[in-house]
Amino acid sequence: MSEDPDRPPINPREMSWKIIRELDWDRVPLPSDRLTLGRLRQAIGGNHEDLGVFVHNLTLLEQEVAKYTLSEALRAPFDEEAALLPRFGKEESVKELAKLYKQAGLAAGRAAATELIRELEAWATNEASQHLPDRPR
Repeated sequence: MSEDPDRPPINPREMSWKIIRELDWDRVPLPSDRLTLGRLRQAIGGNHEDLGVFVHNLTLLEQEVAKYTLSEALRAPFDEEAALLPRFGKEESVKELAKLYKQAGLAAGRAAATELIRELEAWATNEASQHLPDRPR
């Protein structure tokens, strides 16, 4: 397939950001999808405000880890701050996510939490490969 000479070349960074920005989170298999409201209430208590904050933080961290992994796989920086310290940002998000998985009862310990995070990272890496035709699928 030849490139259209009248069309400007695609900027890989812009393409990567577009892919990440337009990601349909409804189809992302997040480990937190396995939680039930009853299980969460037992794990962290029944206060509706605490539940709301917990769920917000959990899904936010899952999305951050997925975005960092997707960004790494697409070879583009996640954002300006992450461009400076991408590993630190991801590592911090992974640590916090592992704590929340244990707190929610999704993981019995660190090894189980790490496995859930690896599942999420594997999904993100595979998703990136769908957008990069020159990479193995």
